[in-house]
Amino acid sequence: MIHSSLSIVDETGVVDSDLELSQTLEIPFSNLHIVGEGQEKTTIVGMLHLNGVENVVFENLTITNPSDASALTIMNQGDVSLEFCEIGRCGKSAVINFGGKIKMSKCRIHDNFGDAIYADGKKSRGMQRLFLIKKSVFKT
Repeated sequence: MIHSSLSIVDETGVVDSDLELSQTLEIPFSNLHIVGEGQEKTTIVGMLHLNGVENVVFENLTITNPSDASALTIMNQGDVSLEFCEIGRCGKSAVINFGGKIKMSKCRIHDNFGDAIYADGKKSRGMQRLFLIKKSVFKT
């Protein structure tokens, strides 16, 4: 079992403890659009797991997971878009893609202990437009 948490942190760093979870957040819904108030104002802390869902969009927010895990895992032909997002300070790879499709536009990936984007599987696809990868290194 993976142990992580999902928290919403406002610009002052205050965490809403009612939103903390004891494990990875599985997003089981297709056609979902999650919009933040800005990368500096809306932060998701924890691992988001998307398995076979379609048309899921994250926009204008930050995703981080300082535990020994990634921030975003996409599996089984999942279809995910990130727009104006930041993914950083993850204990492993920022994004892991096992047979899914990910589109990134105007995103920043930085300061991770694994790959910025790790893709495996015949059906893994990715499209990136205007994004920056900085200081993501493999931890040995």
